[in-house]
Amino acid sequence: MNNTEEINLKEIIDVILKNKLLILLITFLFLVGAYLVVYFSTPVYKTFGTVEISSGNNANANDQVLQALNLYAGPSNLNTEIEIIKSRSMVLKALNYVNFTKRYFIVHNFKTTEILSKDFPFEIEIDKIKQFSLIIEPLNIQNAKLILFLNGKKDEKIITFNKWVEVSDVKLKIDKKKSFKEEDQYKVVVLNKVDVANTIKSKLIVSQVAPKASIIKVSFSDNIPQRDADFINALMKVYIKESVQKKTQQLDQTLKFIDNQLKIISKKLAESELALENFKKKNKVIDIPTEAQSIMQKLNDLQTTLNQIFLQENMIKFIQDKINEAKTTSLISADILNDQVLSDLISQLQQLLLKKQDLLIQYTSKHPAVIQINEQIRILKQMIVNRIENIKQVLEAKKKNIQLMINTYTKMLEKLPQNERKLVDLTRTYQVNEKIYSYLLEKRAATSLAKSSIVSDNRVIDTALVPKYPYKPKKKIILLIGFVLGLIVGVALAILKEFLSTKIKSVDDIKKLTDVAIIGTVPHFKNTSRILKVFDSPKSAVSEAFRVIRTNIRFLSPKDTEIITVTSTVSGEGKTTISSNIAGIYAMAGKKTILVNLDLRKPALHKVFGIENRLGLSNVLAGEKSIEEVIQKTDYENLSVIPSGPIPPNPGELLQSEKMDEIIEYLNKNYEIVVFDTPPVGLVVDSINILIRSDVNIYIFRANYSKKDFVKVLNDLKQNKNIKGLGIVVNDIKDKNSGYGYGYGYGYGKGYYTE
Repeated sequence: MNNTEEINLKEIIDVILKNKLLILLITFLFLVGAYLVVYFSTPVYKTFGTVEISSGNNANANDQVLQALNLYAGPSNLNTEIEIIKSRSMVLKALNYVNFTKRYFIVHNFKTTEILSKDFPFEIEIDKIKQFSLIIEPLNIQNAKLILFLNGKKDEKIITFNKWVEVSDVKLKIDKKKSFKEEDQYKVVVLNKVDVANTIKSKLIVSQVAPKASIIKVSFSDNIPQRDADFINALMKVYIKESVQKKTQQLDQTLKFIDNQLKIISKKLAESELALENFKKKNKVIDIPTEAQSIMQKLNDLQTTLNQIFLQENMIKFIQDKINEAKTTSLISADILNDQVLSDLISQLQQLLLKKQDLLIQYTSKHPAVIQINEQIRILKQMIVNRIENIKQVLEAKKKNIQLMINTYTKMLEKLPQNERKLVDLTRTYQVNEKIYSYLLEKRAATSLAKSSIVSDNRVIDTALVPKYPYKPKKKIILLIGFVLGLIVGVALAILKEFLSTKIKSVDDIKKLTDVAIIGTVPHFKNTSRILKVFDSPKSAVSEAFRVIRTNIRFLSPKDTEIITVTSTVSGEGKTTISSNIAGIYAMAGKKTILVNLDLRKPALHKVFGIENRLGLSNVLAGEKSIEEVIQKTDYENLSVIPSGPIPPNPGELLQSEKMDEIIEYLNKNYEIVVFDTPPVGLVVDSINILIRSDVNIYIFRANYSKKDFVKVLNDLKQNKNIKGLGIVVNDIKDKNSGYGYGYGYGYGKGYYTE
């Protein structure tokens, strides 16, 4: 570290030490502010649950073909599932299990805390749900002040507990269910469910736990830990339930189709059974001939097969109608057709339609992802249509063959007598309807069993736990930040204060502005009744400071007989105090000393020594008195004083007259030390001539009083007026670390100046 850096560091440390009270105060205020932030901040709790999403590794051969065509929707896309979980519709369904729309608060010691309804001391009954908020201010055990906010309006009313009241068209009753504090305030807010869902959706975080993992983490933060965990668990429960419902939609459509066909076949079966029984009763026919039974059995089998083909054609028509619907979200299963390719195609179409539905929750129809999936749906629908056409052609060919065989066997029955032939027809119709009815019942039972056995491909791995501690606010961190910021701001303000200050505060401030030697510093002392400290307290630090000044004056002038002038820039900087004590310290050293008051405008020296100012220097300069007549002895050995005398009208001319030169010559010959207390050179130019004639010129700066610009006057005296023997004394130093010379400096209170 170089010297400049050491000096700068020392200056900063000095500034910090000098302003330590300010820094401590600001740090304390910041700590108080940090504590208030912690106190008034609402604790926020965070928890999470995890869900495993089906990886879909069991794709069949047909799925692989669709993958090659970029049409395979896959069992679950993680990004899609994430969007589904945090969609508004899913959140709205979860809100049916967890109450977020009605919120309860307690205001205690200016702090608002949200609680659950079970912890609220009142039960609120309202005739109809509206979006409003109310404040309950208990007045006593029986009554309270009710403040209702509804539609931007405020209404107040004094109510009685456990009684119905009407406030702003809202009928409500407030029942007491727990003890409460009368000094606390209680709030209830009823919110719009959709608005609440949007707010929750913005706070919900759904993410993949790892890049290659099929596990989703669902996180949420809330003011109440129990509600936080309940909502996460409700949301995961709704999601699993929805995934099961998606898978059962196709089977629901199949059951619907089968039920419709059962109604038709059931009616036909009843009609054919009735016709057969009536024919038998009327014609008294019981059995069919053996030969006819064989033919009828073959016809029954053929007709059953033909009816199954008709059922498949109805199924195809049903599928075509569903495909042609503009807003199809579910399709019937094609299992009845016994065509695995068509079933897989329909399953893929169903997944694409569901995926589109999920995307439309987040995006508009013009979003690229929606446009892409629409194109995939269009291609897949065309593939289904083509497959259906192929199936229809196959069914049509089968139907023709079966119809030819039916016609052949029917002609064989024509050889039978009319009654027997009629009996065969009725029996065959009844048996065929019965087989079709049984076939549909089997299909319905199988479909229902398949539906009941469906479970979600997804599963909850970890349910959300109730968090024990809030994750924010971070109390220790906030307090630490407050402390550090307080220190930083305090130090910065202290440095800024020093930087912007126009006043001289220390010796270092002067050193930066001038190269004139500093011959001493005078510490602050509090006794203002007596300022001649060198006589009153000869062993004090103040007296020692003046001894240091007396010693350093030797380096400014080597002469034994010296003329010392004490001046400053403005009044109030301590010229009289300094000049009096300098004269006194020389007198104490055995030097014959005289102190002359040249400040003819504002004389004060006579007050210091308790002498009269009736006669003085002005009388000598005016030629009224001789110099010997105005010299007054003091109570102190070796020390005489010439007061200023009456205030003349022209002090400037008198001080620059030849008479003044004669006075200086006289004093210089008769005294070893001559000390002049001059007027401020920054205000008048009366004393410039005196400064030129002096051996030593002491310039006074008062700490925390003199301005830094005053140093310019001193520099002007040295550079432009050629004043010799200049030295600086810094007066009223209050900081013990700002001493000079031997470093003496002690705090003695404040305010001793008499100028």
